[in-house]
Amino acid sequence: MGQKSLQSHTLPYIMMAPAMAAMALFILYPIGYSVWLSLHRVDFLRPQAGRPFIGLQNYLKLFSDAAFWNAAQITLVYTTVAVVVSFIIGLATALLLNEQFRGRILARSIVIIPWAVPYVAAILIWKWMLNTDFGIVNYILLKFGLITEGINWLVSPVWAMVAVLIVTVWTQYPFVTMMHLAALQGIAADLQEAATIDGAGVLDRFRYVTWPGLSQVNTAAILLLVIWNFRRFTIIYTMTGGGPIRSTETLVIQTYRQAFSFYNMGYASAIGTVILGVLLAFSLIYIIIQYRTGKEV
Repeated sequence: MGQKSLQSHTLPYIMMAPAMAAMALFILYPIGYSVWLSLHRVDFLRPQAGRPFIGLQNYLKLFSDAAFWNAAQITLVYTTVAVVVSFIIGLATALLLNEQFRGRILARSIVIIPWAVPYVAAILIWKWMLNTDFGIVNYILLKFGLITEGINWLVSPVWAMVAVLIVTVWTQYPFVTMMHLAALQGIAADLQEAATIDGAGVLDRFRYVTWPGLSQVNTAAILLLVIWNFRRFTIIYTMTGGGPIRSTETLVIQTYRQAFSFYNMGYASAIGTVILGVLLAFSLIYIIIQYRTGKEV
C-alpha cells in the first residue's frame, strides 16, 4: 500500500519532467542568461575586452539615458492607443455580429481575415496602400477632399506612428471580436428579453446585462492586448525600423538595435530585463484579478 501511494505521488512529477526540462532549457535558461548579461559589459565589437562584471551600471546608464525614456514614452503611447482602439472596435464589431441578419456567418468569416493574415504579408499590403504617390489611402482622401496633397505616411514622424497604429489595430481587433462574440453567446437571451419587457432601452440593456456578462473576457482581452503591444516588434520594425527620427522606436525596437546594430549586448539585456519585469507585472495583475473573480463566483 505504501509503495502504491508513493508511486501515485511521484508519477505526476515523472510525467511532467520532460515538459519542465524543456521549459527550463528554452525559457528559464535564456531569461537567466539575459539577466546575467545585463550585469556585465558585453561588447561584440571588442571581444578582447572579455565580459567584466559591472553590477548595476547598465541599469544606471539606462535610467539616465534620454533615448530610453523616449522609447518608454513611445511604447506607452503606442500600447495605450492600440489597446483602447482595438478593444472598442472589437467590442462594437462583436455586438453587431451577435445580431440576427442575413449573411451573418459570412460576415463573421470575413472579420477574422486580418487576424489570420501573416504579419509580413499584411504589412506589405498596407505599405503599398499607404504609399505617398500611388497608395489607395491617399487616393481616397484626395478624392473626398479630406487632404490637399498626399501624406508621407512612413516619412513624417507623426504620420508614421499613425500608420503603425492603423496596421496594429487592423491585425488584432478580430481577436477581441472573437473573444467577445464567444462570451456574448453565453449571456442568456432570457435576461435580454426580461430587461426589454421591463422597459430597458438599448443602452440600459448593454450597461446592466451585456457589460457585466463580459467582465471576465474584458479583463483577459485588455491584459493580453497590453502584453502583446508592449512587446510588439514585427509590425513596427518592418514598417519603419523605429524611424523616422526614432518616432516609432519602442523599447523592444531599442533593445534590438542596441544588440544587433551597436552590438552592446549587456546594455540591450538590461533593457530586455526591464521589459520582462513590466510584462511579469501585468501577468501578475491578470492572475490576481482572475483569482479574485473566481473566488467571488
